[in-house]
Amino acid sequence: MKILYDNLLSNSALGGYSLTASSTASGFDVANVADWNDYDYWKPNTVTESYIEIQFTAAQTADCFAIYAHDLGTKSWYATLKRYNAGAWSQVGSIMMPQSDVAMAKQFTAVADTRWRIYFTPVGATAAPTIGVVFVG
Repeated sequence: MKILYDNLLSNSALGGYSLTASSTASGFDVANVADWNDYDYWKPNTVTESYIEIQFTAAQTADCFAIYAHDLGTKSWYATLKRYNAGAWSQVGSIMMPQSDVAMAKQFTAVADTRWRIYFTPVGATAAPTIGVVFVG
């Protein structure tokens, strides 16, 4: 069993990163996913595929990602981690297909990169999801 403790989004020793989103609903800032609070959220302003992008100033190694304080299961959305590799976005690990809104975590073979995206894909969804906390590390 692995304990997820080294969240790259909360490690100030890394030299910084930028956090952006493909879209953001009013009042649901993307920065909310990095503050460890399970009571504020990011939410896209569309019911089409959306993403959160993390761009580090230097390559960072990760071997897991997690999402909690979300409603992906209730609202029928999948989550996929990708990295920018040789000019294209490539999937890292398997797709998260939640059946409920409990915390989810995935491990994968360690890989380093400067740009990471978490894609959120609707599967018959009629409402945008809310995401409380994202972990990449």
